Amino acid sequence: MASFLTAILANIATPRTAMPKMLTQLSFDGAMLRELWRGREEKRVGAVFCECFVIYLMGKTDVEVEECGWELEKVVSWLCGELEDALDGVLVRGSEVKKNGEWVDFVVSGRKCLTRLFERNERMGFCGKEEFVFKHFRVAGVGAGGVEGSDMRDEDVDYCGLFRNRKVARVLDGLYFCVPFETRYQIFQALLDADRRVSQDEFMEARMAAGVMHGPPGVQIEVRRGDVFEDSFRQLNGLGEGLRGRIQVSFVNEHGVSEAGIDGGGVFKEFVDEIVKECFLERDAFVSTPEHYLKVNPGAAAGELMFLGRILAKAVYESILVEPQFSVPFLKKLLSTNNALDDLCLYDEELFTNLMKLKGMEEGAIEGMGMFFEANSSVDRFGRYLGKEGTVELVEGGGGIEVTARNVLQVSR
Repeated sequence: MASFLTAILANIATPRTAMPKMLTQLSFDGAMLRELWRGREEKRVGAVFCECFVIYLMGKTDVEVEECGWELEKVVSWLCGELEDALDGVLVRGSEVKKNGEWVDFVVSGRKCLTRLFERNERMGFCGKEEFVFKHFRVAGVGAGGVEGSDMRDEDVDYCGLFRNRKVARVLDGLYFCVPFETRYQIFQALLDADRRVSQDEFMEARMAAGVMHGPPGVQIEVRRGDVFEDSFRQLNGLGEGLRGRIQVSFVNEHGVSEAGIDGGGVFKEFVDEIVKECFLERDAFVSTPEHYLKVNPGAAAGELMFLGRILAKAVYESILVEPQFSVPFLKKLLSTNNALDDLCLYDEELFTNLMKLKGMEEGAIEGMGMFFEANSSVDRFGRYLGKEGTVELVEGGGGIEVTARNVLQVSR
């Protein structure tokens, strides 16, 4: 087995450029995957293991992973330690380490693997969230409760300054869950507050309270109660970066008369509530799952979806809580992460059930069905909407690849 592993690695220049077919075969070969795990201390082997384990997790349900006997908490512990050391090497020892591509490959592959394990842990709970936090990692000396070894409180910490630390920024960008949630939240809020001080007049509220106004109070719009979406789209969609500034809203009632009042923040919040209700709950850009979560309607206009995204971003920017609850697969898509097989159940329960039945069939039964790597869909394998439902290939040349007992796991992936 060891000699075969050596031969495999000799044909893989780097895990990120390895042939997907070869990695997939390694991923679903239980003995080979275990062999990679045993040889993980060599950086290149560890990187290949991470790439294969990502594929393995994508094609297995939570129950199947549990039945295979993997001690996932040990994988998490190993990855956290190795990634922190590797990240220190890339950022601290700099050019010396960058000449060694194995370190960089391991950081890229290991980050993907640890992310998939964190997502899986959200459902399976095989270890506590604190196990994913870098044990020796302190955000410039700051932990979840303030500055380590001092009496400094959270409010005394320069959280914006922390984000300028290269290691902090790198970890938050790719391994956010390795930093305590409280620290991430404080950094995020500090960055928003700092940006609002630039994009919005921080003294405007005080001047409004005193009845003294100098210059226009941000962008002013009029919105008819019965046409919130149309009026908002027309006046706000072209603002671009201007959406980060203050938006002063004036509602027009059914008689065409502007409602009295100065928008000091409360009217804008009401406006956000109204437009979110109309856009996400009443229009057809989103449809509801059986569990009453929202997912994108593939036939929705791209321009409308982009505008809805801007509205949600504005709500987050202004710390306004919105009502819609999105499906997990859609949220993962927003975060540019891959969905696991169990997530399919939340998106299309019937498809998930049929796929599980297919995986459980005997070898002869699968071959006799005459199935190929293709499906009826209105979206191609790259996620592009086709305009109408038709036959699409799940992989390149899938129309000529028959589904068998040997490759059925690739169908689920």
